[in-house]
Amino acid sequence: MRAKLGNEGVTIASKISQTDKRKLHAIANELGMTFYSIVQACFLFLVRYWDRGSAITAEHRNIMQAFFNVLKSTIGSFNPVSTRNHSTERVKGAILLVERNKSKRPQLLEVYRDENGILMESYNFDNMLKDFLGAIDPNALQRLEEETQVLGNISITQTLQELIMQRTTPEADMMKAEVRDLFTDIRIATGQQLNFDVKYKQRHRTNLNEYTTMQQEQTYRADI
Repeated sequence: MRAKLGNEGVTIASKISQTDKRKLHAIANELGMTFYSIVQACFLFLVRYWDRGSAITAEHRNIMQAFFNVLKSTIGSFNPVSTRNHSTERVKGAILLVERNKSKRPQLLEVYRDENGILMESYNFDNMLKDFLGAIDPNALQRLEEETQVLGNISITQTLQELIMQRTTPEADMMKAEVRDLFTDIRIATGQQLNFDVKYKQRHRTNLNEYTTMQQEQTYRADI
């Protein structure tokens, strides 16, 4: 049997007898599980009861960061999930996406009331971005304004665009990632997932225009 653990997809393989394999399949059927899922459950059982902790993964760090960002944005601002103060909340302004024909992007428009209560409209990107960031993350807005002054830009929108483009993954690295993904989720020609009793071999061709070919062969091992 074979199982993958961890984000890197580390393979743990072990041979078992045909008798034991049939027993495991019978247990899995009794529990309403697949052979693959019952093996995963065994590893999960070990981790849940004897885990000693490890450095947080990048994936989990991103999840936690996104959670805390949302948590910070609700402190001191309107929370649509809460049932309190719904009757007392008033709309200060809105950012509208004005629909155009299908070949063009929507037109951005901000609508708000000024100090005298007069309804106003604006096409100013910076004002929209400031209002949006000020609502979800004032600290990010402050850092963006400071970076704008350091770079000598005329708007925070320009600064944000520059910072994003500077951090964009190079096209060559993106191509490497796409090629790597070709080997992480191999499926048969019909689009179905890899059969547990079928083994695929990956073979690199010398022709650079072709990524790989998959050669199918039968095996008597329970590959999962």
